[in-house]
Amino acid sequence: MKFFASAYKELLILVRDRGGLAIIFLMPLALACIVTMIQDKAFQSVSESTVSLALVNRDAGAIGRGIAEKLAESGDFFLVTTHKGVALDEGAARGLVTRGAAQVCVVIPEDASAHFEQRLRAEIEKAFAEEELAEDDAAWKGDEPPKEKGALCVEVCFDPAVGSLYRKSVFHALQRLTQGVEMGLTVNALGNAFRKKIDALAAEMSGEAPEDNGDLVDLSGRAWADEALLPMREVYLEGGREPIVPTPVQQNVPAWTLFAMFLIVVPLSSSLIQERQQGTLTRLRTLPVRPFVLFAGKQAVYLGVCAVQFAMMLLIGVAVMPLLGMSSFDPGSHYVAMVSVCAASGLAATGLGLVISVFARSNEQAAMFGATIVVIASALGGIMVPTFLMPAALQQVSAFSPMNWGLNAFLGIFVRQYGFWDVLPDVLKLLAFFGVTLFVSLFYTARRPE
Repeated sequence: MKFFASAYKELLILVRDRGGLAIIFLMPLALACIVTMIQDKAFQSVSESTVSLALVNRDAGAIGRGIAEKLAESGDFFLVTTHKGVALDEGAARGLVTRGAAQVCVVIPEDASAHFEQRLRAEIEKAFAEEELAEDDAAWKGDEPPKEKGALCVEVCFDPAVGSLYRKSVFHALQRLTQGVEMGLTVNALGNAFRKKIDALAAEMSGEAPEDNGDLVDLSGRAWADEALLPMREVYLEGGREPIVPTPVQQNVPAWTLFAMFLIVVPLSSSLIQERQQGTLTRLRTLPVRPFVLFAGKQAVYLGVCAVQFAMMLLIGVAVMPLLGMSSFDPGSHYVAMVSVCAASGLAATGLGLVISVFARSNEQAAMFGATIVVIASALGGIMVPTFLMPAALQQVSAFSPMNWGLNAFLGIFVRQYGFWDVLPDVLKLLAFFGVTLFVSLFYTARRPE
């Protein structure tokens, strides 16, 4: 009986702790569902995910038309060809990529079809190696055009915030698509060449004049893959004096720095709950000290902790990463923007910690809820998986995550080389979040009996 009485007592305690029950059952479910949805989309192959692609087609021939059609038909890419009602030029397309509005930009150069046709004619002439075949087409003469550096090619540039593995996958997918277009044209050209050769041989054997079958190269046909006669190369965005070359270190250091800064919600909330349970907060409130002053003192300390975290993570990126065989982190020179984002992110993190502390009833609740909400916010914010890989519904939710605002600002500074005015919108969002959380904490504390 004593055993059952003890178990019944514990069951009553557990049932009455609604916050604890929610943390035990609901938070893991929410975490599992959200993270699984994000990772399920991210683990799909490139062919199963949609990439926003800014296309600039400066070629009026078959190559330009073929690549544009195949990009539209593939379903792998969300094509952007206009901006504000105006057809994209190269500068506007790169601007979209720089701002993160598109993940990749493809520029098909002018006269790409003519360049491809010239090289294809030379390749076929070399393959047949017979003078009479060249004599049938007066335009089909001359050596193969030199493959010097700077020759015509399809240029591809990526948003520097896009991860290297995903960037390589998309680049290879674009290569296969482009080579498929070229191979279709090549097959038609070879078919015409063989037919022309056979007709010439038949006419020679019968003593009749060969039938004129038109040009050797017919720039039409369906696509399938082989080697490219019109090469594709990746180019980098220009940011300041040097091109922006994305690296995993440059992308990951700011992301996990922000994650570390938001983890202070756990010790901050536990500190306030401990003071409330021990009666320290009640005694302080009997003095002429307003809750705002008490909160401000704690926030100042933890804001300093965030600054130390930020400096340590940057130091690791600069000094330790090269020792591990990785590239060095480049903090850039936009110090005002850097300090502004760090301060705004730290304030947002302390504000979240205050809200958790005033609603949680125990240290255990605050610790579990705080850690879980930070993990969920980091997943939604794009720290674990880039937001453009998320389902559309989660992308809309991510737009309201303070960690997404902070991450966009940090990546803007360290990857896209943004200045203060470029990151100001995200800084203002973080400050607004801090203001709302501080108001809620003060409002609830003033009306909560201790």
